[in-house]
Amino acid sequence: MKLQVCEWAKQSIRKQDTGSDMFDSVMMVNVHYDKVFALEKVDNNPRGYESVTDHRKLLTFLRKLKEYDNYKYIMLDLYIEKNIAQECDSELISLIESMDRIVVPIPLGGAEKLDKRLVSHAAMAKYGSTLWESDFVKYPYYSDGVKSIPLKMYEEVTGRTISDYKLLAWDRGIARKNVLLTYEFREHVFPYHLGKGILGGSLAGIQSEGILNKPQKFKDKYILIGDFNEDSHDTFLGKMSGTSINFNAFISLLHGKHRPGLPMILVLYVFFTGLVYLTLTRSKAVSGGFWSYGTWLLIFCIAVYLLFNEVYEILVLSVVYSVFNWFIKHNVITNIKAMWKKIISIVFLLSCTFLLPTANAQEYKIIDLVNCSSIKIGKRVLYEEDKFNFGEPVYWKSADEAMRLKSNAGEIRMFAQEGFIKYKAKSLKDFLAKEKGLAGRGVFNGSVHYRDRDYYLVDSLHFKARNSQDSTLIAEAVWSHKDGQQIITRIQRTEDGKYYVITPEILGNHPQHSILLSIRERDEDYDYIDNVYRDIPIICIPRKDK
Repeated sequence: MKLQVCEWAKQSIRKQDTGSDMFDSVMMVNVHYDKVFALEKVDNNPRGYESVTDHRKLLTFLRKLKEYDNYKYIMLDLYIEKNIAQECDSELISLIESMDRIVVPIPLGGAEKLDKRLVSHAAMAKYGSTLWESDFVKYPYYSDGVKSIPLKMYEEVTGRTISDYKLLAWDRGIARKNVLLTYEFREHVFPYHLGKGILGGSLAGIQSEGILNKPQKFKDKYILIGDFNEDSHDTFLGKMSGTSINFNAFISLLHGKHRPGLPMILVLYVFFTGLVYLTLTRSKAVSGGFWSYGTWLLIFCIAVYLLFNEVYEILVLSVVYSVFNWFIKHNVITNIKAMWKKIISIVFLLSCTFLLPTANAQEYKIIDLVNCSSIKIGKRVLYEEDKFNFGEPVYWKSADEAMRLKSNAGEIRMFAQEGFIKYKAKSLKDFLAKEKGLAGRGVFNGSVHYRDRDYYLVDSLHFKARNSQDSTLIAEAVWSHKDGQQIITRIQRTEDGKYYVITPEILGNHPQHSILLSIRERDEDYDYIDNVYRDIPIICIPRKDK
């Protein structure tokens, strides 16, 4: 009830509907109305018929998804058990085994109920709660050492790994062993029904087309397949399907909710150090013992939930501080001054542990893919808007492929297979290191001169602009046509003024494959010209249909 009130207050203050923007990237597929009766066996002895999802329809759907291979990830939240088999199960299991980016749940009876061919795609869908944390406030991403569905999705989508230790976890730094469910995805509209909405056909004399033969409907989607009617659970925000709870746990991991942020760590440091100080000085603010600490912690928890979307339990902390307060009152700790110094030192050391910088590898975001709809980098197939570590190997398929990337620092640049072949590079990190060593750049009278660094032009190129705010300065592109004629074209900056933008129109719509381009700034009122970039080798790549 406390979290429901806090959530209502947070929505009222921020005037937002958390998670409504997530729906565009998600497709929900409901199997509730697509059931058949299958024979259940116990120790190979028939037990009776169980109502389960029609695996024949599921097989048809998954075959198409594998054929299109344009989806982001599939969460198949249905138990496929050996003791409740259907005729097509062998085909279905073989198909799932051959697919990428798909996860299935381990049955409640354990992995022994699962076909061994599905083990590599399986993970736990076990929800956890404690005496004081119920209603799916937090989700443990390990269960007895077995990875959960959200964790498996997170590791396969991002290429990262969360290591499990006894007290804490590790993901590029200290992480929690469970993730706070912020429920950024809500079930705002009805899902597609597997039979009527996806496959189509006739039902009670009414014909429906379905979307199975429309591949664009599945492009870049997280496809959630489950029973959105029966598989329903109480959360602190109301009823929600188990499939959506699992997906929300994945989204929370994806958004780093398992890793304490620096502002939150500083707030924790200040608040709990203050409580220690009030206790040691025997302040009237905590004279009420358990109830005083409970009140302070309640106010604190409400504040951090509204500000940081974090949840902390107050019962255990209230008991701990009450016991500590009793020790102080009854002079169990005689040397208060020495103890105060020790406590401050311990709190400081613990804080430093959280604040230790971790060696985060440089990440790049794919802004645009040229002449391909996806590209394999490392162990994952990536799409536009995905991120990757620049040390992961890039697997190009054809010579005309390219991708426009944005670095952590905001630099935008196009990379193509041709450049990787030229420098014999396997990864972006390898390419940049070899390019820097072999090509380099020289500075001549304030301008940058590129000797051997290639830039690939498809729709646009971005070059870092000067910081000048002079309104009379204009930027121009200067290049030579193949007949020797020099072409000068005015160019624009990006809206933030940080980059010069070169487009095919500026270069005459790709008049030749390779161009030496220079960028200069000229004052409109005076005969003043200053070269900013000289002799940039531009290689034009025509865009084909994806």
